Amino acid sequence: MKKVYKHIKIYSLVLIFAYVLVLVINKTFNQNFNDFMYLTTLVNVISYTTSVYLANVFFVGLFFNKVSISNQNFKFAIGYWISILSAFVMTLLLEFFGRMIIYDSSVADILNLVFSVQQWPQHILTFIITTVVYFFLVYKKKQENKVREQKIVARVASAKFESLKSQIDPHFLF
Repeated sequence: MKKVYKHIKIYSLVLIFAYVLVLVINKTFNQNFNDFMYLTTLVNVISYTTSVYLANVFFVGLFFNKVSISNQNFKFAIGYWISILSAFVMTLLLEFFGRMIIYDSSVADILNLVFSVQQWPQHILTFIITTVVYFFLVYKKKQENKVREQKIVARVASAKFESLKSQIDPHFLF
């Protein structure tokens, strides 16, 4: 249950960051930005952030839990590319099925739109957000590993001390 709250907290922060960033971009570059666009922007950001976050949590979490690579930097680099690819695929699938269901577009029209130059800002934004979140999580994971290593070192030192204490003959002290 503690892990669920942690994910909700991280997801909420990412969602707020993404929404504010998209609003700033829209207000800056879109002269026709009206009140209705706040709601549509929120719905789009929620759907994209949810899909990207779930893809990253699932695929990257699965990768780090199941794959054992001795070089941690190489493992983090591979995890980063898995994160980027899963986010990209999830946004493409979301866009594809959203356009198919909401706008009842043909597959050819959707593919032309999804891979068009107009969609590059969306893909770049997905890339930026995924990168920021991934590096934040990697930093946090590295800090947790350092703390865990320090605890192990402390336990080993404590065990050695207890072992030495038990070896001392009590008669020798008196």
